[in-house]
Amino acid sequence: MIRLLCALLLLANPAWAETDFFRSLAGEYGVPFNETMDCKSNPHRVSFFENNQRARFEWQSDILGYDGAWVSFAEYTVQGSNAVGIIMALDGESRLTDAGAPVVWVMRPVQGFDGYCWGRTDWPDARCIAPHIRCPNAAPTS
Repeated sequence: MIRLLCALLLLANPAWAETDFFRSLAGEYGVPFNETMDCKSNPHRVSFFENNQRARFEWQSDILGYDGAWVSFAEYTVQGSNAVGIIMALDGESRLTDAGAPVVWVMRPVQGFDGYCWGRTDWPDARCIAPHIRCPNAAPTS
C-alpha cells in the first residue's frame, strides 16, 4: 500500500487548468501513516486569499516546524501557478537551494487520489514529497 501511494505521488496531474488549482486544493487534509498529523488527530486547513496571492495552512494543534519551532499555521506568498501546481514561498523561509537561493515550493495535486504533495522549483518535476490526503467529508472551500 505504501509503495502504491508513493508511486501515485510521483504522478503530478498536469491536465488540471491553472485556475482550478486554487479552488480544488483548498480544504482540509491529513498526512497518511502519521498518527500525529492524520485527519483524525491533527488535520490542517488549506485556504487561499487576497485574490489567490496568499496561502494559509492551519493545523488544529501546533506542529513542530522545520526550524524546530512549534507553530499552528504557516503562510505563503503565491508566486504563480503552472501546469504542475501552485508555486509559493513560505514566509520566513530560511532553507536555501544548492545555488544559495531561498527555497520555493510547488504544491502539486496528485493523480489517483484527492490530495497534494510538495515539490520545489529546484527539484526535478517527478520529485514530490510529504503526501497529504483530503479528509473524508471535507469538500473544497475556496
